[in-house]
Order: sequence, then structure tokens, then C-alpha cells
Amino acid sequence: MRLVPVAAFLALTACAGSADDYPSLAIRDVERIDYAEIGSSDESDVAAPVASQEVIERVAALRAQALADHANFVEAAPVARRLVRAGAGADPTSTARLSAEVAISDLSSLRSQTAIPLADLDAMLVAASIALEPTAEIAEARDAVVRLIAEEDQVLSELRAIL
Repeated sequence: MRLVPVAAFLALTACAGSADDYPSLAIRDVERIDYAEIGSSDESDVAAPVASQEVIERVAALRAQALADHANFVEAAPVARRLVRAGAGADPTSTARLSAEVAISDLSSLRSQTAIPLADLDAMLVAASIALEPTAEIAEARDAVVRLIAEEDQVLSELRAIL
């Protein structure tokens, strides 16, 4: 039994080596990075990625569709506004009140038509983002359509408040 601790001690001393066997922990030349050189590259020479012609054409078509649908909404809004003012405060079963409700519903339907291109633009934006493709044109068109829908939502809110 006395030999076990002695054998263990001898085994441990066999693992030890001289100090010359260990590598230096000093920074090597390869590990020296000059960050000034990395950041000094002229990024103005790098062209921003451009979407494909197919994407640009599809985005333009969706934007045009949204503008046309918004124009239909804007055209119908004055008639709806007149009907809502006529039906405001009227008996809920009166023809004036029902006409006002139908006018608001028609405007809401036209607003939904404007939102259809937004859904397509959202899908395109997600697909382009996942594929790491340029998204600037899609995002710009999407933001424009969102602004149109916000205008329509404002009109609908005003009309519902009157009624």
C-alpha cells in the first residue's frame, strides 16, 4: 500500500516538462490587426445593390394599383360624407341612417382594395429579406401604400365618429 502514493508521485513528475517546452503567450505578428486600415476603405466606391428589373416592374405595378384604388376611395368619400351627415342622429332604422351605414361599408371595402397591394408588397419584402436581396425599392413602395391606407383610415374614423 505504501507504494501507491510513491507511484502516483513518480507518475506526476513524469508529466512535468521544462519551461522551454511551452509556447509563448505573447501576441504574435499575425494577431496584430490595424483597425485603422480596415475602417479607412472608401465605402463610396461600393454600389448599393439594385433589385432586379422584374422586381422593380412588379413593385411599380403594385404601387400603381394602390394609387388607382386610393383614387376610387377619394372619389367615393364625398358622397359617403354627405350620406353620413344626413344620417347622423337619425333613427337607427331610418333610410338615412341605413344609407350612411352602407356608404361607410362601401368606403371600407374600397380601403380593403387598397390594402391588397400592401399584402403583396409585404410578401415580396419578406421574400427578398430572406433571400438577402435588395429591399429598398419594395420598402419604399410599401411605405407609400401604408400612407395611403392611413389617409383612408382617417376618413373612415371621422365618418364613424359623425355617425
